[in-house]
Amino acid sequence: MQPEMASKELLNAFVWNSKRAQFTFNGRYMMATCSFGIAGFEAKQPQPSFATLVSQADAALYQAKRSGRNRVEVASPLLS
Repeated sequence: MQPEMASKELLNAFVWNSKRAQFTFNGRYMMATCSFGIAGFEAKQPQPSFATLVSQADAALYQAKRSGRNRVEVASPLLS
């Protein structure tokens, strides 16, 4: 399994468990949502800059939010 897919599976388990996490704050019933964006690079390829990785992860995060929240998305360059 590719590392980014293993990361996605791990984070999906976290998202699934967080859906069940309910709490009370100041007497109000609350639930939290979470979305994640994953970015990375192939070990045999040139290493991208930190700024590039953050930008790719950010784009994947917003794709997750647009797709319905409580999701995990992998940055497109990792999928090609």
